[in-house]
Amino acid sequence: MNERTTTTESRKHPICVIRGVSDVGSAIAWKLFHAGFIVVSHENRQPRTIRRKMAFCDALWTGEAVLDGLKAHRVDRLEDVMKVASPRQSIALYAGPFDALLDQVKPDVIVDGRIHKFSTVETLKDRAPLTIAVGPCFEAGVHVDYVVESCWGDDLGRVISQGSAVEPVPVPPRLNGVGWERFVRSDRAGRFESDLSIGEYVVADQIIGHLDGHAVKASIAGYLRGLLHPGLSVLKGEKLCEIDPRENQAHFIGLAERPSEIADGVLRVACQFMQVYTVKKGVKDHLYQYDPELLTNNIKIS
Repeated sequence: MNERTTTTESRKHPICVIRGVSDVGSAIAWKLFHAGFIVVSHENRQPRTIRRKMAFCDALWTGEAVLDGLKAHRVDRLEDVMKVASPRQSIALYAGPFDALLDQVKPDVIVDGRIHKFSTVETLKDRAPLTIAVGPCFEAGVHVDYVVESCWGDDLGRVISQGSAVEPVPVPPRLNGVGWERFVRSDRAGRFESDLSIGEYVVADQIIGHLDGHAVKASIAGYLRGLLHPGLSVLKGEKLCEIDPRENQAHFIGLAERPSEIADGVLRVACQFMQVYTVKKGVKDHLYQYDPELLTNNIKIS
């Protein structure tokens, strides 16, 4: 953490910039917004998020998206970002250059919620008073101030002050005994198209879309929990959809369990840091709009 100057002294709410609009990045944005932060989400790629009803990603194409009652608005002009975000009626989603965004909004907190799976990552440490990243590849104390564990298990959501998160589990949690079989992946590179919607019920071998004219079929029966945005081009092996086989407990809209646990870890460290930071700067604390239990629990730091 560093003493980079921000405008916290002259504003009521601290500003957080969150990279990524997948279900994880969106859950972080949702929880920090409800904790009293001004939230700006950033995404300058075409995300391959399939759980789109659990995320803000559709705002990139439609201009707005709603997650559990909170709306995100895409902002095309950099100078309009804070005009949308500052009233705290919604989240601002900006898809332009990241460095220019930081220079414009001067955030108190930066969170990378994209869960990198690459060998190299961008160092965020010292670019804001507090920097946090989710998942492996980032090293706490080197690339960012803190890393939050993203892997399923007892340590999910743990805040790491030194070192890195563990590598992801190669097998997803099973739903009604179904693991990888509930995901449909591309068998070739191409452009994906589908007329179906998330939440629709499909049967095994039903055509759910086309990849450059080749039929894509459901692997099992169940509800479409995730579906790639139509019109996106994919490489071979990318996820096209996820099917929830649970008849009465299918979950395909709103905050999901794992992203919510990760977001709670980010929330705890961000709120506790900002309490100390704002007191040090002589600023009244405005971070008690969220569940007080989350703010008073001990941070799980390793």
